[in-house]
Amino acid sequence: MDKYSEHKLDVSGLEGHPLAKYFSPHDLLQEFVDLIVRKTGSSIGYLHFYDEASEELDLKIWSGTALLYGPVTHDMHYHAEPSEIWTKSILKRAPDLDNASRKTCLIRKTATIDFEVTNYISLPIFMDEKIVAVLGVGNREKPYEAADLEQLEVYVKVGWPVIMDRLRKSAEDDILRGKEFFDQTHEVILVSMTQAIGKALELRDQYTSHHQENVALITSRIAARLGLSDERCFGLNIGSFIHDIGKIAVPAETLNKTGRLLPPEYEMLKLHTSYGRKIFEHLKLPWPIADMIGQHHERMDGSGYPDGVKGSSICLEARIIAVADTYDAMSGDRPYRRAPGQEAAISTLIDDRITKFDPYVVDAFMEVLDGSDEVKRLYA
Repeated sequence: MDKYSEHKLDVSGLEGHPLAKYFSPHDLLQEFVDLIVRKTGSSIGYLHFYDEASEELDLKIWSGTALLYGPVTHDMHYHAEPSEIWTKSILKRAPDLDNASRKTCLIRKTATIDFEVTNYISLPIFMDEKIVAVLGVGNREKPYEAADLEQLEVYVKVGWPVIMDRLRKSAEDDILRGKEFFDQTHEVILVSMTQAIGKALELRDQYTSHHQENVALITSRIAARLGLSDERCFGLNIGSFIHDIGKIAVPAETLNKTGRLLPPEYEMLKLHTSYGRKIFEHLKLPWPIADMIGQHHERMDGSGYPDGVKGSSICLEARIIAVADTYDAMSGDRPYRRAPGQEAAISTLIDDRITKFDPYVVDAFMEVLDGSDEVKRLYA
């Protein structure tokens, strides 16, 4: 039986420890140090990296218990001094056990925050016969013994490879995530961001989220009928998916009111087009996203809002969204009223064709309805 066998039970759970869930190298190292402190019954602990070539220490991690003494200096590189608890173990390249310590340990460069170290074990960690770090515990109520040193060596022997493997995997994961991101096209990234924005609105108004999804589907079918280019279809999909994003600035009690809206509440709701335009008007995009959002309630005869824009002064994409928006709004229930229904929606679009809605867009939508039941199934 080797000297590690008697401690196997003490470290058997190390690889299954919650260390595995951490992606931050700092958190991973912190958890490791705190684990060592707990297992040795110590009051403080530390893990500092060491560069043999420069003979410099990097004060990296203190146990959570040591942090209670005050703030930590970050990225502190310096040469070990004789008064420090890790110096002897580094110089003699071997563990150092001291039960009669008279040292004072600083955790801040200003020397204003320190604490007395009454006893400690300091252990250098080797890789390829070079010291790469020094691990220590201290201030235990009872003196440290040789068995405690052996136990600490076991934890390092078993735990340090796990830590290094996790750190390596974390670095590889970071590289992989970065590569996956930059391998995406700009279009895919924009769609993902747009969907995230739509989800933000869904948290406040679940109806609006489903409404925007429905409108996005309908507008894509209309655009195909009209023969819009792939580029314009893509932009229209983005704009239609977030055409109601301005509602994020409308009070939730207005959005989700179950009774009929009062005139002031309706006026407040109408502001969502202006709010939405302001969110996107500063972006330099190849599509008129801000106008799609700001104009989708404008009407051909100028009776719409917010600006009373008429006819071809309304961007085509907004005219397409207006038809899809009206059909979906009338086909589905709203918080404050039951749906008039699909037939009523169709009648409204036909009756207001030319006066309020672009006739070419309405006609294309009717062809969509005649050619497939896909849209109708949204309300089944």
